[in-house]
Amino acid sequence: MKANKILFPFLLIVSTCVFGQESLVLPADLTFSSEFEKAMFDAHLNKTKPEAFKLFIASGQTLNEQAIDQAFQHFDLFIKRVNTEKVLSKRNDKKVKLVYDDVHDTFLRKYELENRFEDIFINGHYNCVSATALYALVFEKLNIPYVIKEKPTHVYLIAYPSTERIIVETTTPAGGFITFNPQFKQSYVKILRDQKLITAQEYSK
Repeated sequence: MKANKILFPFLLIVSTCVFGQESLVLPADLTFSSEFEKAMFDAHLNKTKPEAFKLFIASGQTLNEQAIDQAFQHFDLFIKRVNTEKVLSKRNDKKVKLVYDDVHDTFLRKYELENRFEDIFINGHYNCVSATALYALVFEKLNIPYVIKEKPTHVYLIAYPSTERIIVETTTPAGGFITFNPQFKQSYVKILRDQKLITAQEYSK
């Protein structure tokens, strides 16, 4: 994927550090693809905490503000439909599986290597970055704990990272949900110990 397609989210992450110290870049030096993008960036710098969904979609170049509002309403309605006792009362692995399938069925149509977050709401096209961002937003709204893992060429999530460690692989709707039972985990950790890839002390924790 091209760097400029994920530049805005990275700017959001580093902006507090960059602009809070002596730097080579000032907010006045930046250019934006739309007034909406500028407004979201300014809001972030001013610490008014705009809706994360709108921060992600602001980096696009196709949707106008009315279309962005419609996309947000679509997302919000999805959250309200899923955020029910019927779903949230499920065991953690089943809950994540239900949400995983529903997100794919509702939003994600075709994997493409290069796209923007807004493409999900234009034509359903996604990649590992945009789909991971979408799942992170959904998990955040549903109070499902998660971490985002990044490899040199890939991004994915782990739901319930402190307990079940459920891998959420966004790019493969078939088999993209992986969970391991306690027996598998114990056997795998024992192999690591026997191969001396972890210490006996680490094994006993």
